[in-house]
Amino acid sequence: MDDAERNWYGWQLLINDFVALGTLGGAAAAGVRGNTALAVVIPAAIVYDLGSPTIHWLHGRRGIAGASLGVRAGVPFVGVLIGAALAGCANDRSSSANTCRSQGAGYGALAGFAAATALDASLFAFDAPPAETRRASGIGWHPVVTLRDGGAVFGAAGLF
Repeated sequence: MDDAERNWYGWQLLINDFVALGTLGGAAAAGVRGNTALAVVIPAAIVYDLGSPTIHWLHGRRGIAGASLGVRAGVPFVGVLIGAALAGCANDRSSSANTCRSQGAGYGALAGFAAATALDASLFAFDAPPAETRRASGIGWHPVVTLRDGGAVFGAAGLF
């Protein structure tokens, strides 16, 4: 079965992620802070983390749903770690060094979100190939009666 015969539903994942990450980006651009930020960040994170695995689940791809959840949790986390490490900040506990590491972590998270979305939509978002029909195996038989002029022929036919 080649991939041309499989249905790609990655566009559904991309819409989900556009809504979730667009909400976060809009809140950040508007300067939302404090409790209001939590009221935006928590639902957007839930939509991002659980929306695409749910879409996979609804397409009957249970294992892929689990893989999607793992990618969506793991890749941005790794991005945060790499971004903070590569930020080139001073190795002290000053507020400017902490701000620098936070910015690096933020850029890493953004790269991780983009990478997770790209991996999920491009590699995982294909419907399962249709199951191939197989001939029943085993032994079977049935009686056969054929009517002829002046009589009938009786017999048996089988599958072995």
